[in-house]
Amino acid sequence: MFHTPKSFTPWICQEECRQALLSTRRLAGTMPAKALVVMASGCGKTAAAAFDVQNFFKTKPHARFLCLCDQNHVLLQNMKTFHAILGGAAADYGFYHGGEKKRHAKYLFATFQSVLNNLEGFRPDEYDYIFIDEGHHSQANTYRSVIEHFIPRFLLAMTATPDRSDTKDIRDMFGDPVYSLELPEAIAKGYLTPIEYRLLTDEVVEFGKIKNPYVLTVAQLNRRIFVPRRDKEIVRIIAAKTAHITTPRMIVFCNSITHAEKFARHIDGALTVHSGQKMAEQERRISMFENHKVSTLVTVDKFNEGVDLPDVNIVVFLRLTSSRTVFFQQLGRGLRKSDNKKSLLALDFAGNCERLRMVSKVQREVAAWAAQSDRTSGGADSGEVRVFSGGQFLFSEQIMDILAFYDKARFTTDGGYTRDILISLLQAEARSLGRTPSSDDIIEASKAGRTASITAYRDHFGSLTAALVEAGLCSLPVSFSRSDLIKQLQDEAVLLGRSPRWNDICAAAAEKRAAPVSRFQTEFGPWNKALEAAGLSSNRNATYSSADLIAQLKDSKLRLGRVPTSKDFGLSSNDGITASTSAFLRVFGTWNDGLRQAGMVPMRVRHDERALLLQLKQEATRLGRTPCRQDIVIASSAGRTASPATYVTRFGSVNDALIAAGFKPSRRSRPRRDKDVLILQLKREAELLGKRPSVRDMDSAASIGRAASGTTYRAHFGSFNNALIEAGFLPPNEG
Repeated sequence: MFHTPKSFTPWICQEECRQALLSTRRLAGTMPAKALVVMASGCGKTAAAAFDVQNFFKTKPHARFLCLCDQNHVLLQNMKTFHAILGGAAADYGFYHGGEKKRHAKYLFATFQSVLNNLEGFRPDEYDYIFIDEGHHSQANTYRSVIEHFIPRFLLAMTATPDRSDTKDIRDMFGDPVYSLELPEAIAKGYLTPIEYRLLTDEVVEFGKIKNPYVLTVAQLNRRIFVPRRDKEIVRIIAAKTAHITTPRMIVFCNSITHAEKFARHIDGALTVHSGQKMAEQERRISMFENHKVSTLVTVDKFNEGVDLPDVNIVVFLRLTSSRTVFFQQLGRGLRKSDNKKSLLALDFAGNCERLRMVSKVQREVAAWAAQSDRTSGGADSGEVRVFSGGQFLFSEQIMDILAFYDKARFTTDGGYTRDILISLLQAEARSLGRTPSSDDIIEASKAGRTASITAYRDHFGSLTAALVEAGLCSLPVSFSRSDLIKQLQDEAVLLGRSPRWNDICAAAAEKRAAPVSRFQTEFGPWNKALEAAGLSSNRNATYSSADLIAQLKDSKLRLGRVPTSKDFGLSSNDGITASTSAFLRVFGTWNDGLRQAGMVPMRVRHDERALLLQLKQEATRLGRTPCRQDIVIASSAGRTASPATYVTRFGSVNDALIAAGFKPSRRSRPRRDKDVLILQLKREAELLGKRPSVRDMDSAASIGRAASGTTYRAHFGSFNNALIEAGFLPPNEG
């Protein structure tokens, strides 16, 4: 029998999980095997994995283990759990992330990004057992490429929330779960802390004022019923509902950073934790909470996953999400069993019908599992209060009335489809197609009887696009509003645990979680302005690791089509796209040392005359003609030649240098520009800028050799506006 630390979940669910994994390995025989485990937050996923690794290593004492996830603090928690269960010398354990790279540790705990940046240094068969925490992220491009690189003897992915917010299904990678214990079942079976869930909906209008709910949409019903409370009133209610708790340990979930900061000021001693703060400051505040120096943390989706705070005994919901995944993640923060608490009090200031309906559905699922397990301990027949071994959900008569109104609000058309059914039909069609369905796809599917009609989706959601978004299929509107973009930035900040950077949104856009980065630049201008509009902290003073800076160098090379210069980064840092050159100097010492670590060392330019003339000859051979000044500007940016200024210094002028090299430059040593090339340059510049380029933009591009100048366009097209028209853009007076 293994030793189980007191803070871990009761043995039963871990033992069930371990037996399921053993069965999977036996079926796999000697071939490489993989397994997916779904286990509710608070049920000890990491401990279950550690027990399985312990069993695996019994017959393979020299095997090596790799744990992969996306956050350093999760790795730290995982290492503590594994060390507590596996034991052994501290030297056997090591991290592989931006701050430490103990490459050859027997038990290695690594971030996906750090491994990806050095993937060629890892042998595919280097690890016998690989454990992927928060496995629902596995389908993301970065994660998947790392996972597919390795060929372990056993691969285990664990998650509490297997369903992603897009059409990608992690079951395609790992198969169906070999063990599943979702939150309603875990609550009903008493594996988690007993819960007292209170829905607080006191301030609503009199239902008699609603004459006919059948003619209202859900949005209209929400506006008629719910009256927003002021923060001070919410704080008063929280104080009244928690007065009986002698040692409160509370997490409050807010809608935005601005709201969190404002709300925290009303609670004595409360601290905020959100992506607008530096990671070190977030960790400091969490540590203060863990050490009982503060009793309340106010956050914005920061604790959705990967945070282990078992002493939390109060969870307050001010964020009105209808996402079941987010709801389970946040509620799970307080459900971990601990010797320091007897129950969890959840205070839900529900402000819309969808939230009430979702919680009601969870309550029914818990009741069903309790009945199935023959563990129901009571409950009123009216449904107002139902009690289970895992706790109780308190629904007032008023809430039951609201739900009755909700069911009447334009939800009885087109065959009686509910929103949940409509969403599941969309998701099934997306899986069948392998992509997000279009309106034409839905029309065809409805004719074949696979989905409801377009009309049904419009009646229930307002539009098919709104239905797709609610279904998590990320069919984002072609025309993004300012509020859409702000929400995308905030969502990405939650995912990353910090303010998103320019290249983060590029990656999110590639995965269809966000609009193209050019759309943000068009709407907000400099990147830091976009962050400011979203209530997020500027990246100007962000702390960057060497891996971050190397990634930025590589991204800039792709964006510019050449090796970036320090001047490029000076310009892009002003817009918040990259770190500043001073950040590179602090980390690497010199600009060239940073380039070397990124594998982009430009040729060292020697300034003796013979070497300078040889560079000109080599450039002429490469071009197939005599180079001009503009060619040398471009070549020097790429590190192939010295700068034009160097040639002027050594030879008097660029033409004199060309003559010394044996060329006969014309008085006007410039290449002929083809109109098609000029139009292509305009379009490329528009993509880089995210807007229609101006004369000034083209002059700036010309100064670094990326494009022709505005003068060149006027010479070839008669005017710059004519060039814009031929390139397919509207001129300024029409755009």
